Amino acid sequence: MAKFTVIGGNASQDLAKRLARKLKATYINTELRAFPDEENKITLSAKPKKNRIIVVQSTCPPVDSNLIQCLSLISKAKQFSPSVIAVVPYMGYARQDREFLPREVVSMQVIAKLFKAAGATKLIVVD
Repeated sequence: MAKFTVIGGNASQDLAKRLARKLKATYINTELRAFPDEENKITLSAKPKKNRIIVVQSTCPPVDSNLIQCLSLISKAKQFSPSVIAVVPYMGYARQDREFLPREVVSMQVIAKLFKAAGATKLIVVD
């Protein structure tokens, strides 16, 4: 039995497939449907096994849309496993990691809290 299940988000399916092959893990594809107002509906192609889950999803442009998809996939994965590793090849908002000018929002701080709240137990980002 595979030790990992890899879920490939819409923005990173090729990388997710390669990672699954390398780890000899089960791969689960996602189906993305867009509503007219640009909301997205995500469906997993299969039910994850109750092992460690790796969610691979870049937050490349369109950053906000891909970020919401990533957080949604993490939240769904958490329903199946207590261990959810988020692999984010490009982390949108990463350059907003401190307050450069007075009264600026430190967006990366907010994003980090969202990943934790969604259920990510580990976060791997490529710089």
